[in-house]
Amino acid sequence: MLPAVPPVPARPGEPALAVPRDRPYTLLTLLDTVMLRYMPLLSLVLPLWIARHTAAPAWLVAR
Repeated sequence: MLPAVPPVPARPGEPALAVPRDRPYTLLTLLDTVMLRYMPLLSLVLPLWIARHTAAPAWLVAR
């Protein structure tokens, strides 16, 4: 499907693990991982808890 691309040689002096040194990218990736782990909680459990344990009307949390 994709065309073959020849490998690019590494530049001399370039670190092998450059991604962890990119702090904004690493922080964003970790934050995204945590949020993806909690999405079922935020999208399913939280609305059910609001509908059953608070005085909020059920239509407020229904889809």
